[in-house]
Amino acid sequence: MPCPFNRIVTTGHASSAHPIRSREGKPLAVISVVNAKGGSGKSTAALVLGLGLAEAGARVVLLDADPNMPLSRWAADRKGPVTVIGGITDSSLVPTIDRCTGDFDAIIVDVEGVAGRMAGRAVGRSDLTIIPLNATALDAIEAYRTIGLVTEESQIHRRSIPYRRMLSRTSKIATRDERAIIKELDRKGIPRLHTSLVSRVAFAALFSKCQTLAEMKATEVSGIEQARENAKAFADEITLILRTLVAREAA
Repeated sequence: MPCPFNRIVTTGHASSAHPIRSREGKPLAVISVVNAKGGSGKSTAALVLGLGLAEAGARVVLLDADPNMPLSRWAADRKGPVTVIGGITDSSLVPTIDRCTGDFDAIIVDVEGVAGRMAGRAVGRSDLTIIPLNATALDAIEAYRTIGLVTEESQIHRRSIPYRRMLSRTSKIATRDERAIIKELDRKGIPRLHTSLVSRVAFAALFSKCQTLAEMKATEVSGIEQARENAKAFADEITLILRTLVAREAA
């Protein structure tokens, strides 16, 4: 299946221009997955997104900048469908992103759950920042801190860094508390993804089984088809956002 990014063409470029790259020649998608609070579902979101984009034909690298190394453990002793680079430090993050430029369509950075230097550098190099949060008041407060970090990096780099909040580990049917959190975040004008990651056995099994959703069997993991549909919707929405951003930049 052709890479979905191949349909993202910047207006006014010569026909020889790479169809998935911006004017500076960097990968279209450098995506950071950031939240100042641990346990927000960052690593799950990063892996699900990476696998979804790869399944659609993109060349994806995941940079595991979390000291707990969840993505590196997932990738141990296996090949494909995404590349994982672990052991990322404050000083090696930016050079690693630069080194991956030209080899991948999407660079996804998963950082530790703190609003530190690593998170700032990841956001500063991003085309899009995703802020996962659980539908709780505490997670919402920490999401505001992360949005503050994005705002600071936007000022430092003198450019607007797009971001979206994303609910993770939600109920299949939104609870009253989830609806209240969503309403409050919407009231404050914080941009969001329409797709949330539902709390499913299959998403947890990604790390316990070290498999992809495509590799899991319905006889072994419950709700696998629903999880695959959820993951596809997530990747499709991110792809649509990236297309919109590129079109806006080219206008």
